Amino acid sequence: MGTTVNSFPKPLTTIFCLLTTFFIIFSMFNKLKQFKDLKDQAKQMETKLATVISEGEAAWGKVKVTMNGNRDMIGCQIDPSMTSDLPKLQEALCEAHKDAIKKMQFKLAKKIQEMGGMDMLKNFGG
Repeated sequence: MGTTVNSFPKPLTTIFCLLTTFFIIFSMFNKLKQFKDLKDQAKQMETKLATVISEGEAAWGKVKVTMNGNRDMIGCQIDPSMTSDLPKLQEALCEAHKDAIKKMQFKLAKKIQEMGGMDMLKNFGG
């Protein structure tokens, strides 16, 4: 014959429900703290990665695009001789951007590895 929560006296059932609720709330706060810690760590990583700079070029160096580790374009240099042919300039800008991203991916992978890689997230498992 099994005992269920409903067979306990009312005060014990109330205490059991309160303890269960407290445990659930405590677990939620613990997860929220872990989430906040992870968010803070991601913000620190974003700040560090923003310092990584990559430059891509196209059209034999006549078009250059500079971007940071957050993949924000922070600079663009265009040789004046490129301004006479708009389609060629547009294509060169796209190529320089792709080149900068390709170089940035390599640099970011190296930087993340230096910062501890994905091991730094191991404490935030479920």
